[in-house]
Amino acid sequence: MPQPRIEGRLWVNCPTITNLDYDEQFTVCRQCKQFAPRCCTHPRSCHFHSLIFADGACLNNGNIGARAGVGIAVGLGGEDHFSMPFSSLEGVSERTNQVAELKAAIEAVNIIDLLECDAELKPCERKELMRDKVSNGEIRSWIIAMDLEYVVKGISEWLPNWKMNGFLTSQRKCPKNLDLFMSLEESIRKVEQRRKTIICF
Repeated sequence: MPQPRIEGRLWVNCPTITNLDYDEQFTVCRQCKQFAPRCCTHPRSCHFHSLIFADGACLNNGNIGARAGVGIAVGLGGEDHFSMPFSSLEGVSERTNQVAELKAAIEAVNIIDLLECDAELKPCERKELMRDKVSNGEIRSWIIAMDLEYVVKGISEWLPNWKMNGFLTSQRKCPKNLDLFMSLEESIRKVEQRRKTIICF
């Protein structure tokens, strides 16, 4: 039976699951109400693979007076939903949909860091089983689900190519939002190292 796997920064689920309707590809833990991807090897939420939804949006995209923000959901409960306008996010110079999507991914990584830090947050029997697996050397993963390919392709395909090309595109130009892609990659690296987890999209 095919197993879910991670290729680079991409989560690749079993073909059986990817052929389902989108809303059937994830499940919710009955105890803690947090999201997890449905997979062939774990029909119920096991917390070994966790799912976090992230989205960014911008009104008046790229123009003067544009307003933007991010939203993140880890589960069904209100305490599992986070939203922030750009005024509360540091390092934002331009307000566009692409910048909003990148900031949403960066904030999702920050929230993963907090959730991994607080082991007692939303105690759940199945999380305890997952912790036992992790203590036996297995590595837990977080999947950041986003509705646009911009961030997913950027972090998994474009950024590695930009690095090989001296941080230039195939047209020999500086990539747009390179600073945010680099910030996202660095945030992921730090959290993966600190929390002994894998973050993918």
